[in-house]
Amino acid sequence: MVLAAVGLLGSTVPAYAAVHLHGGEVFDATANRGHGDSAVLNQFVLRISRDGRSLVFEADQIIGVECTSGPTKGNGPSLNVSGGHARIGNDDAFRIVLATNDGGNAPIILSGRFVSSRRLVGFVGFAGGRQDPRCNSQLPLIARLRVRTHYRTQHFSGLTATGARLSFYRTVARRPQVVGLTVSSLTADCADGSTEQKTIDDYLGFDTPIRHGAFSYGDEDDSSEYFTFSGRFSHDAAATGSVGLTGRDDCGVADLRWSAKHVGAGPTVTLVSH
Repeated sequence: MVLAAVGLLGSTVPAYAAVHLHGGEVFDATANRGHGDSAVLNQFVLRISRDGRSLVFEADQIIGVECTSGPTKGNGPSLNVSGGHARIGNDDAFRIVLATNDGGNAPIILSGRFVSSRRLVGFVGFAGGRQDPRCNSQLPLIARLRVRTHYRTQHFSGLTATGARLSFYRTVARRPQVVGLTVSSLTADCADGSTEQKTIDDYLGFDTPIRHGAFSYGDEDDSSEYFTFSGRFSHDAAATGSVGLTGRDDCGVADLRWSAKHVGAGPTVTLVSH
């Protein structure tokens, strides 16, 4: 036991910590409160140092606060925060003091502890702003380990009802997902009665689970146009569904039917989960 305490357990696991943390791991954090237009929504990244002993807040991230006292109660500034780090204690706790890049503001305090190797909880605290010295804010902090998993894929290719070529991939996994979508030469109807050719760009950034053979998804493509894509696998080698597109110029495609077949192996893709 004494030998383990001086580091013979390996460099990626701090020998003194109850929670096993590995150097270089990334945690996606949120510190939010409220709903609607008055909500305070924060998303930022925390990282374990290479030696596994410190928690690092990357520089130049924005944190919004909500004042719970003072003249600006219910509101608060969004602050550009300098980077910082702090040692993770024997009790798996941390306290990071982050200077703001806006002169006259008090620092942001990130404090909490790791409840497991995949999750930490705590608070984002702020006391004393330039515009309101009596502003106090404490937002709940939750962060989850960013897990990257590599998947082999199957390539599906087909056509829409109007003859536009369509292509996507299905991951080879116990819980498969649809990833990536390319649709070319979609004829979109415009509000002024004209038509316009549209495409949905190759978009490997999205993923959607297949449940009971069916899937449905909607998001912006690489051209910042909103698309919907849904379907069902009739068996392992074929699928049918519909695709839609809402353009930025009042031109769109509504629920166009498609069909596709398995045509071979696709690329290996990396998906992020928590």
